[in-house]
Amino acid sequence: MEDIYETGLEFIRWLQATYPQFEGFFIAISSLGREEFYLAVLPLIYWCIHKRAGRILGYVLFVAMAVNTALKHGFRGPRPFWIDPAVGIEETGGYGIPSGHTQYASVLYLIIAYLTGGFWIWLLAGFVVLLMGFSRIYLGAHFIHDVLGGLLVGIILLALVILWDRRIAKRFRKRILGQRM
Repeated sequence: MEDIYETGLEFIRWLQATYPQFEGFFIAISSLGREEFYLAVLPLIYWCIHKRAGRILGYVLFVAMAVNTALKHGFRGPRPFWIDPAVGIEETGGYGIPSGHTQYASVLYLIIAYLTGGFWIWLLAGFVVLLMGFSRIYLGAHFIHDVLGGLLVGIILLALVILWDRRIAKRFRKRILGQRM
């Protein structure tokens, strides 16, 4: 594991030294993956845009946060700035793997693309997810394997949501309230 951590730290040092002008940009991108951002935007989606989409996104965010917290405490992986404080542009609490920012972005932005449809929406959502993961590496908050882990968990959650929506949701909605609970 030490070799993986050292290789990841070398890549982060190279990124930060080669492209220092991107620091502000990646801080802004990273802010689009914070839990507080989603908690502020999801009610707006529910009240102003589409109730079903807001409800789905709220449920998914809750499940994604629970899964992420459980996995972080299960793996207990270090963050890059714990090993080398010089790379920590954006320091955050908790363990490293999986990246919550990448996981939340991959599941939520891709669900928005699923609900709205269209090639360009999917392309934009995928680009935002990749930028989110890259920003976490650049800022020294995660190693590459942390981001890949978050992406994998997010895609698994996305697949489960799509499976639920296409196969189970209609039958579930027809049940009386007591059976749904």
